[in-house]
Amino acid sequence: MIKIDNKPDNVLIEKYYKSVVSWFNMTHESFSSNAEALTFRGFINSNLKRIITADFNSLLGIADELYERFPIILESFSSFTFFYNYREIAESIITKLISCNLTTKAGKTAFSEISALAVKKINAVSVNTKSYFLPALISDLKNKTTPAARKEHLLSICDFICGRFMPLIIPDWIMQIPLCFDYKKMDSEILKDLVETLNLKVCPMCNETNIEIINNSKTNTRYRPALDHFLPKSRHPVFSLSIYNLIPVCHTCNSTFKRDQETYLPKHCNPYVGGVDNDIFFCATYFIFDSLYGANSSVKRRIELMASNEALKHNISLFALESIYNRSLPREEVQHILDLCKEYKALSSMMSFEYFKRNFLKFDEAADLSCITYGKLRYDTIKIIEADYLDKM
Repeated sequence: MIKIDNKPDNVLIEKYYKSVVSWFNMTHESFSSNAEALTFRGFINSNLKRIITADFNSLLGIADELYERFPIILESFSSFTFFYNYREIAESIITKLISCNLTTKAGKTAFSEISALAVKKINAVSVNTKSYFLPALISDLKNKTTPAARKEHLLSICDFICGRFMPLIIPDWIMQIPLCFDYKKMDSEILKDLVETLNLKVCPMCNETNIEIINNSKTNTRYRPALDHFLPKSRHPVFSLSIYNLIPVCHTCNSTFKRDQETYLPKHCNPYVGGVDNDIFFCATYFIFDSLYGANSSVKRRIELMASNEALKHNISLFALESIYNRSLPREEVQHILDLCKEYKALSSMMSFEYFKRNFLKFDEAADLSCITYGKLRYDTIKIIEADYLDKM
């Protein structure tokens, strides 16, 4: 993952904000239906510019404030995140409930004990999280008159805590939020302006696929790459229009890996904030060792990614980066660098390795990695060779 160094300038940010304001409104009657809905509308009206234009770290602060004041919003759209610290409790209850065989007397006795303990634990979760939905779900247990029905209902409650389904009855003012922050209403041209300003050549998530704007001069039409909502709009609709929540990415990263996967909790690394530049290391040491010493090596020829913080480790997992970088093309890139470096030995009396890097490996330490396919992989591989293996070739 490559850090995005270019930022939208103030002129574009102001133009973007005015574009949103031109159609944004919260006039639906549901926003005056109760005190909490009215307070929420006031919060949005007071903070709309910050929500739309704030840098990503500030945006996370706004999200923390929003969900502290209106926890029902997070619980409604992302119960996975709302109950994040309680999922292990729910999964443990599920395991115990599934083990109960209700066709036997012993199984029914075990279920009676397990279900009583489960209700006690779920009640504690409800109190600790100030859940809007759990009290009603727990109360509905009294309508389940058979052990099988109670078991099924308890499993459903635990699935809700684990984020596997949304509650069925959500207040109308909550359901109106995605309609107010409707990304589909965004001016398509200003989104293209955003991508063009960032001037990314390669997908910042995989550093593999070209994502440049395509200009069709015959039709005077611009085509942009996908814009990923780093905080997914299905889970965090209030931030679906936030300019620093929109990341130009390739189709595979957006639609195959990211989709609507949660990045708010556990924290993932937004490329406006950080990237592989200093915090992820492509370790091709084993690959290089095996290539140099052949079939007798007991070391598996594999490229590994090492991250210096947990947020980037989550990104590596989410975008399957180790799998991507152990496909044929990245491995061939490393092998190509190795093969060229092996030839340097015969040329070393005629040129320095610095000259060789610039002219044969096409390696520039100051180059913008976001403009080079496999840029960081190439950088780290050459550095490893130079430090540890050049004299062994």
